Amino acid sequence: EGDAKRRGRYGAKSASTAPKLGAAGTASAAPAKTSARATAKTASKTAARKTAAAKTPRAGSLMPSPQLAAIIGPGPFGRGEVMKKLWDYIKANSLQDPKDKRTIVADAKLRPLLGADSVGMFKLAGIAGRHLQG
Repeated sequence: EGDAKRRGRYGAKSASTAPKLGAAGTASAAPAKTSARATAKTASKTAARKTAAAKTPRAGSLMPSPQLAAIIGPGPFGRGEVMKKLWDYIKANSLQDPKDKRTIVADAKLRPLLGADSVGMFKLAGIAGRHLQG
């Protein structure tokens, strides 16, 4: 009975407990092969990655239309920054429909931008894109 417990559910020893045997019948591991050239190559890639990360993030180059600038402000923005500022405005002014949070209800400032009294949140990025030039 004890032997059956050691052998597992189907009576066979598990493969993970047995050591892997080489051609000579002894347990061995393959030696790691690295050349000086490969080491230098990975070191240069790592250095290049570090200098790329040290650079300042690229500033946005998209200019908002006057309707969009009335909400998020003037100046060049990145697309993600525009969306963040729009959502900050929507949440600060409680412009989401309380029953359906996916619907944005326009106020006086947002109506010229959206072109309707309410818009679905998934259309917001497309609407914002039409008001960006650059």
